[in-house]
Amino acid sequence: MKKTEKFYENAAAEYAKRLGRYCKLQISRIPPGKPFPQPEGFCVLVQPGERMLSSEELAAEIEKAQVRGVSRVTVVLAGDEEIAGDWSPQPAQLALSPMEMSPGLMLTVALEQLYRAYKIINGESYHK
Repeated sequence: MKKTEKFYENAAAEYAKRLGRYCKLQISRIPPGKPFPQPEGFCVLVQPGERMLSSEELAAEIEKAQVRGVSRVTVVLAGDEEIAGDWSPQPAQLALSPMEMSPGLMLTVALEQLYRAYKIINGESYHK
């Protein structure tokens, strides 16, 4: 994958820090053409595609995992190609936009949406 710009790294680190209050976060990147092992906990697979979730729908998916006692969230960035896997349970597949974006922006937006979903779950205001 391409190198991530520093400002995206900083933004992603800020959201990862905020998410630490709600879950144990793991971020994985799949290099093109490489297999990916079974992720731990609730998995959000960020990849190109047609499946776009609202913030509320993502929050509902996370809540279902929490009911099963899952506190670890793995965010998997698939890059420029669709990744299939025989994972159990199946990951929440998330397309952020039909437009292409850099891996750094993709990670930042995915983490921001996870953070927003946890705020929804906890009935907290997102905007200050």
